[in-house]
Amino acid sequence: AFQLSGLIRRIVAQQYRDVVREFEELDEKNTRRLTQEDMYQLLRRFPVQPEITRGEVRRLWSSLLTRQDGTVEFEHFVRHFGPSPTSRRYPNAKRCPPKRGDNDFMRLSNKLSYVSDILVDALRAK
Repeated sequence: AFQLSGLIRRIVAQQYRDVVREFEELDEKNTRRLTQEDMYQLLRRFPVQPEITRGEVRRLWSSLLTRQDGTVEFEHFVRHFGPSPTSRRYPNAKRCPPKRGDNDFMRLSNKLSYVSDILVDALRAK
């Protein structure tokens, strides 16, 4: 399960837009949630060697925070396997670390992303 977790982290970090696009195709009812089977189908859409099995997904599923109905919110899936909050805080930190006086010390605003999520959901609902 540890190798699969690292593999999913790499896929989410390097191909985030593809993950979102594939999830949106998979999420026909627009629930924004994943079941074990949905997660398996989502991961199968990416060329991974060795191939992912349902048993590996089942073992990894226990590490995720699930809802009462046994599903995982897609945002939680991305947060769980995506970059850590500290690495997201300064997007250019590896190339150009922030210095005192730079605007880079200011945290990124979530407000814009929330507005875009609302717009995307509103458009998808139509």
